Amino acid sequence: MQAPSSDYSPVEGGELATSGAGQPGSAGDCFGFGDRLTRHVEALIAELRPDHQVVVQAARQALYQQLSNKLSHELHNPLCTLRVSNYVLRRAIRSSDPRLLATFDRIERSILRCHRVMEELFYFTRLAAIDPQPVVLDVWLARIVAEQAPPPAMSVRLGLPGTSVPIDKDRLRRAVVNVFENAYEALGEGAGDSPVCEQLVVLCTGESHHRIEIVIEDNGPGIPADVLPRIFEPLYSTRGFGMGLGLPVARQIMELHGGGIEIETEEGCGTRVCLWLPYWATRLGKTRLNHADVWRAIDKMAAKHGMSTSGLARRSGLDPTTFNKSKRITKEGKQRWPSTESVSKVLNATGDSLAEFVAQMGQDNASVLAQRVPMIGYAQAGANGYFDAAGYPAGSGWDEVLFPQIADLHTFALEISGSSMEPVYRDGDTIVVSPAAGVRRGDRVVVRTRDGEVMAKELVRQSARKVELASLNRNHPDRSLNVEEIDWIARIVWASQ
Repeated sequence: MQAPSSDYSPVEGGELATSGAGQPGSAGDCFGFGDRLTRHVEALIAELRPDHQVVVQAARQALYQQLSNKLSHELHNPLCTLRVSNYVLRRAIRSSDPRLLATFDRIERSILRCHRVMEELFYFTRLAAIDPQPVVLDVWLARIVAEQAPPPAMSVRLGLPGTSVPIDKDRLRRAVVNVFENAYEALGEGAGDSPVCEQLVVLCTGESHHRIEIVIEDNGPGIPADVLPRIFEPLYSTRGFGMGLGLPVARQIMELHGGGIEIETEEGCGTRVCLWLPYWATRLGKTRLNHADVWRAIDKMAAKHGMSTSGLARRSGLDPTTFNKSKRITKEGKQRWPSTESVSKVLNATGDSLAEFVAQMGQDNASVLAQRVPMIGYAQAGANGYFDAAGYPAGSGWDEVLFPQIADLHTFALEISGSSMEPVYRDGDTIVVSPAAGVRRGDRVVVRTRDGEVMAKELVRQSARKVELASLNRNHPDRSLNVEEIDWIARIVWASQ
C-alpha cells in the first residue's frame, strides 16, 4: 500500500500543518495520522510541563540569589563606613546634648536595620544544603538568648539538659532570632487586654509527640484573623519596616532540618510559635560510620560464632572470599564497603539482630553509631495521623528500632505482616524506608496513595504523568497510577530477612 503523500508540510512560522488530515475522505482522515500526532504532541507537552516549571523555579531562585549577593556586596561596605563614621563622630564631639545623642542612636539603628534586611535576603535566597553539627541544644539556646536585647520580662525554661541535636548552628540561629524578635516587637504593640498584664516572653524547650520543640511565646496583641493566612508569604508585612521575610526564612530553615514551624495565636492574648525538629534526630551521635567500623563488626561477628570471616561468608551463602581483607580495598586503593544484602545474610545466618551488629562497630555504646528509627506495622501505614503531607513520620503511636546512621532524618521502618509479598518479604520482616533517597527504575519502593492505600512494589517506570509498579508477588497484579493519585513514594533501603 502506498503511503499518503504530503501528510505534513511546513507553514509560515515554522509550524507543521496537515494537508488532508481530519477532512472527510482524505488520506489523513483514513489513516488517522494527524489525530494520533496531535494526541502524541499534547501528551508530550503535558509530560514536560512539570519539568519546565521546576527549571523555571530553579532559574528564578538562582536569579534571586544573584541579586541578593549583588545587593549585599554593593551595600555592605558603605554601611560599614557609615557605622564607623557615626562612632568616630560620637567620640569626637563628646556632647551631652540629648538631642544630638538621640540622633547618633537613630543613625545606628537605621544602619543595623539595613544590615538586617540584607541578612534576611541572604538567608531567603540561600540554596546551599545545611551542614548539621551536634550541639547541646539548651546550652546553645542559652547563649543566643544572652546575645539578644531581652524584653522587660522574660522567662526561660530549658527542659532538655544534655540533649545533643545535629543542627546547622548558623541557619537555626537565624530562625530562632527571627521568631524572638517578632515576639519582642509584638510586646511593643501592647501586652494583652488586661491592664495588670505584665509584658512577657517565654522561651522553653522539651520533647513532645516524637519531636524536639523550641517554643517562644509572648502575651502581645496576637495576630489578627485576616492576617494569619498570609504570615508565611514572602515580602508580606503589616509593620512599616522590614522585608516581611522573617517567618518565611524561619520556616524554610526548619524544613531544611526536617522539622517545621507551628503558630497558635489569639487576638488580645498573644502568640505561641513552636520550632520543632524530629525526635529521632537526637539519636544521631557525634561519630559517623566509617569503613573500618563496618568491617570490624563483621570480624567480631565471625569471632563471636567461632568462625573465620571466610567461614562466616560460607555459612551466610556467600562466596568464601567475600569478607577477605584483600577484598576491602580496590586495586585503585578505594575503600570497598560490604553490601547491605551481604550484611543481611550474615544476620540471618547467625540469628543476631541489627542492634547487635551495630554494637560491634566500636567500643562505645551502640547509640553513638546508630539512630533510633520510628517503626509501625505495615498495615497501620495507611491510617491517618502517621505521616505528614510530605510523607514524613508524624504523630504518636510509633515504636523505635535501632538502625545504623543514615543521612535521612526522616527514615522510618515498617514491620511486614502476612504473606502477600512473599517470597520477597515475609511475615515479621522489617523494611527501612528513606524518603530522601533517590528513586530509580528497578528500586523497591513503598507508595501511599491519596486514598490511604499503601503498597510495596518495584518501580518499573516513572514519568511526569504516570508511575508504573511491578508486584513483588506475581499472584498480585501490577499497578499503574496517575501522579495525582500518589501521596508519596519512597525507596526501601534495607530489609531484615
